[in-house]
Amino acid sequence: MDEQLDDPLNISKLASSYDNLLAEISAKTNDLAVQLLSHVEEHANLTHIKLDQIQSLISSIKETLLKSHEIDNNIQMLQQLSTFTDDFSERLSLIENLINDKNL
Repeated sequence: MDEQLDDPLNISKLASSYDNLLAEISAKTNDLAVQLLSHVEEHANLTHIKLDQIQSLISSIKETLLKSHEIDNNIQMLQQLSTFTDDFSERLSLIENLINDKNL
C-alpha cells in the first residue's frame, strides 16, 4: 500500500518497463547490425570473387585473341608464300619451256 501512495501513477514501474524496452530495442538493433554487417561482408566477398573471375576471363580472352592474331598473321604469310611459289613455278615452267624449245 505504501508503494501505491508513494507512486500513485506507477511511474517507477513505467520507468522500469521503459528501460527494459530500450534494452530490448538496443539488443535487437545490435543483432540486426551484426546480421547486416555479415551480409555486407558476404556480398563484398562474392563481388570480389566475381570480379576476380571476370578479370581472369578477360585475361584469358586477351591471350586467345593474341594467339588468334598470330595465327591470322601466319595464315596471311602462308598465303603470300603460296602466291610467290605459284608465281615462281610459272616462271620456272616458262624458262624450262624456253630451254626445251632452244634445244630442239
